[in-house]
Amino acid sequence: MTKNCRNQIYRKRASCICGWEVKFGYGVAFTLAVFETKRLLVFVLEVFAEWQVIRFAGGFQPVVLTFADVSLGLPCALITVRTIRRHESWTFLKTKQILRYLLIMIVLCTIMNATTLASIGCHISVRQKTLINVFNASMHLYATASSYKYVIDEIQFILQCCGHSSYTDWFLFDWQSVDYASQEEMAEQNRISDEDYRSLGVPFSCCNLHAEAPCMHLEMTDDKTINVNGCAEVISPILLRIVIVAYVMTITLIIIQVLLAFLITRMIYRVVPLQMTFPQVRCSTKPFTIVNTSRTYVSRFSSLKKSTRYKKSNMQCHSLMMRNTFIKKKRIIKSPKIKRKYPSLNYGNW
Repeated sequence: MTKNCRNQIYRKRASCICGWEVKFGYGVAFTLAVFETKRLLVFVLEVFAEWQVIRFAGGFQPVVLTFADVSLGLPCALITVRTIRRHESWTFLKTKQILRYLLIMIVLCTIMNATTLASIGCHISVRQKTLINVFNASMHLYATASSYKYVIDEIQFILQCCGHSSYTDWFLFDWQSVDYASQEEMAEQNRISDEDYRSLGVPFSCCNLHAEAPCMHLEMTDDKTINVNGCAEVISPILLRIVIVAYVMTITLIIIQVLLAFLITRMIYRVVPLQMTFPQVRCSTKPFTIVNTSRTYVSRFSSLKKSTRYKKSNMQCHSLMMRNTFIKKKRIIKSPKIKRKYPSLNYGNW
């Protein structure tokens, strides 16, 4: 058997006896790709617009997990759409391998999304009381830690707020780091003992951008040029909106991924080899039976039937040939002897 004949026999396409699974799976995969794209856009916009609030509320870990989910989920959804769309050109071995890899990736994305939900619930709190405590602790580190100072100034300046509940929260401790008392006294009590000698003031980030008069944030006599609202009541609605959007989109993606994993599992177990008619191969060897190996995918019983028919036809042809030979021999035996018309010459008389 030549090499071309072998290639024609071993090329085997796959046929999926899963009509509704393919159609429904294509729709689910396309929906997953659209949701992953929307999630990526919303995620990027929220991070760029409200990064200060997210960072202040402890949302760094959920942001990292969400970015990992999108980075893995979007390519997986696009590959699934392309694979199901080209189901007519499937080959048996490659199809099962690709579907299994996609199933593993989708299950991994589902686990990561569930982890993201748990991380959001553990690290981010939208309760105003919790935000007040966090902001108050950050305010006490305003004079000693530059990172907290930068975050608080940025939040107060962008959100146009001052303090956690009101601008008077800055009057309760020395945010300018002036040594009116010893460090032991400052560590033991929130208020400094020399309140009468300390000027009432707030950081420059508390200034109101819409005020017409110059900002008087030090040695204050009135509050007309500064923001009087606390930052906790401004941050709480923003965090609530971000958390609701994150929960809704993540739960929706988990449901879609579970449904797609179910459909891909059904496709894996319902993909079978496609029965094809092979071209006739002329070989000089004896008739043989094609066995159901991992490369040919020809059923054993059909090959046995074909080989039996081939043997029967050969036996019939052989019997006919023997019969014709026997008749010819018989005719030769029974054929009458032809008498010679010419007289025999006697060479002796010469």
